Amino acid sequence: MEHIRSNKIPFNIDGSYRVLVFQTWGIGDLIMATPIISALKTFPQVEKLFVAVGGETQKRLLISEIPEKDILIFPCSTSVVETYWKRLIFFRSLKRRKIDVAFVGTLHNRKSGFALKYFSNIKFVVGDSFPPKPMGYTHWQEFKRFFHRVEGSEQLVKLFFPNFAKGKMILGVDKNVRASSLEYISSFSKDLTNFGVHPGSGKLQKNKRVPPSKLIQILKAMLDNFPIRLFLFFGPEDMGIFSIFKDEFQHNLRVIFVQEKDIAKVAGIISQLKGFIASDSGLGHLAAALQIPVITIAGPTDFLATRPWGKNSQIILSEEKIICRPCYYKDSVPQSAVCLESIKTSQILDMVSSLIKC
Repeated sequence: MEHIRSNKIPFNIDGSYRVLVFQTWGIGDLIMATPIISALKTFPQVEKLFVAVGGETQKRLLISEIPEKDILIFPCSTSVVETYWKRLIFFRSLKRRKIDVAFVGTLHNRKSGFALKYFSNIKFVVGDSFPPKPMGYTHWQEFKRFFHRVEGSEQLVKLFFPNFAKGKMILGVDKNVRASSLEYISSFSKDLTNFGVHPGSGKLQKNKRVPPSKLIQILKAMLDNFPIRLFLFFGPEDMGIFSIFKDEFQHNLRVIFVQEKDIAKVAGIISQLKGFIASDSGLGHLAAALQIPVITIAGPTDFLATRPWGKNSQIILSEEKIICRPCYYKDSVPQSAVCLESIKTSQILDMVSSLIKC
């Protein structure tokens, strides 16, 4: 059952609003929010648009689409106390921007609405959550499990702007980056199909990555069965598993290790590939947003809500009946990650084969 509550102050179709999109989670979450960001940029009732993001990497993805001064980085520190005070300062600093309405990223921290309403003095705060309704929200709806986040974000905005419609995904990959990425990919022989793989999933959700031994088995089968070149992407948060793959493939000339830290350059390289394989990770979302066919190996995540968005996105699930999914909200994955370990290599090969033939 859906619950929608508001302060019953009517939407003024002739009004003009200073708007904040508050999406401070990871790369994938921000990418899933870009359809509402792109539409709000040109929405008639939006006088000014600000976007709060989770770090420099996320900011880099928006910087060619949103003025840099309007992209606000939500602070995070290794110290809990330091993080608390920096975030308090952040919320209070929003007062001077005179924001009228904040849209909080779907299923965000329940405390965000309270902080935006009472510390930032934002009159209208729109968001969703599991019941009960958190303090601070003036416009709220119950979170719909198994409802995709892109569609959920659009529904949130419609709570305030009833005539709103989401736009296209936007990514900050300029022409120069694309050109240099094309030059890089072109430096390799053209007799092989270039495919990307992201073995990681970020340090906060390690349980949703494919176990390295399982993924190595899959990658070896791909190399054995197809004229393919694999680009393995490792970010700063994936270094814990990098050596495992390096030891296995360092002498294989058909495996290229990509450790580029600039997310725009990573996006540029991905944009030149034939396809991409990932767990439910940020780079999978990035590839889908770039219109690259993506194969997502779904494990303990709510894949109906968080799968990469777009027509070129395919999901691989275990053929076994998994009753405990999704469970990634918990500290550990039960049953030894059977949802990932039981996925068959043949499932992957069938999808890769169809993409190579396209």
